[in-house]
Amino acid sequence: MKVAITGSTGMIGTRLTRSLRAEGHAVTRIVRSYSGLPHGERGIVWHPEQGVIEAGRLEAHDLVIHLAAESLAGVWTPAKKRRIRESRAQGTTLLAKTLASLDAPPRVLFSASAVGIYGDRPDEPVLDENSTVGTGFL
Repeated sequence: MKVAITGSTGMIGTRLTRSLRAEGHAVTRIVRSYSGLPHGERGIVWHPEQGVIEAGRLEAHDLVIHLAAESLAGVWTPAKKRRIRESRAQGTTLLAKTLASLDAPPRVLFSASAVGIYGDRPDEPVLDENSTVGTGFL
């Protein structure tokens, strides 16, 4: 399978990339610059806040996994919360529009962001799309 991943140099993305490659999948990292990649590896460059992505290089991928966004770590000032919201909206919008415009788009776009939407519920061990939304910022 041919997979493209945003956030591929982050904590989850690094492990996911390694695991997919170990299983024999071809992984293309979607990055802001080549400097974060191992020597000789060429990813797909994007700048979601500017609406820029190397769209043609996404052709013929089977799957795009979207993990990139402003980190949730740190103090949630009003400015930080704005960056958290905007980074998720900009990146996801750019990917969705770009993939929809391709001649050979991926069959699947998987996006994971702010799983805290469900809140802290220790009495409910399994939360899914049918669960109600929690309270709080996320």
